Amino acid sequence: MTNLAIFSFESHEIRFVGTATEPWWIAQDICKVLELDDVSKAVSRLDGDEKLIRTLHVSGQGRETLCVNESGLYSLVLTSRKAQAKRFKKWLTSEVIPTIRKTGTYSVNAKSQSQLPNEVCKRKLASISSSLVASSNSVFSAANACLVV
Repeated sequence: MTNLAIFSFESHEIRFVGTATEPWWIAQDICKVLELDDVSKAVSRLDGDEKLIRTLHVSGQGRETLCVNESGLYSLVLTSRKAQAKRFKKWLTSEVIPTIRKTGTYSVNAKSQSQLPNEVCKRKLASISSSLVASSNSVFSAANACLVV
């Protein structure tokens, strides 16, 4: 399983794990978009090969999470009669899935990027800070080497 990817549909956060050839969507996020309150009940209607439980590591802790593959995703979306499902299906089939197939990822735009959860932002900030510290140390080392001469 590859890293967790996060993007937004309207005001909803959608998480995706897997690869371009084997995508797995977080069932809770899909059900929230489709306004389905009982995730377990919705997923229980899917075939066995359309769902699985994965351990996702969030804040250093593993959490058992229901995931659905592309077929399971379509089953959830296509069985919903809500208007939200129609917009979501159009977005998935015309934008997200073709992009994942072509590039292996789906990039969030700047607006969506600002809506990422604090945990993701903290990790990005820590990574940037580490890079900045490493660069600063290199500059100071070079400056000290020049002064020693």
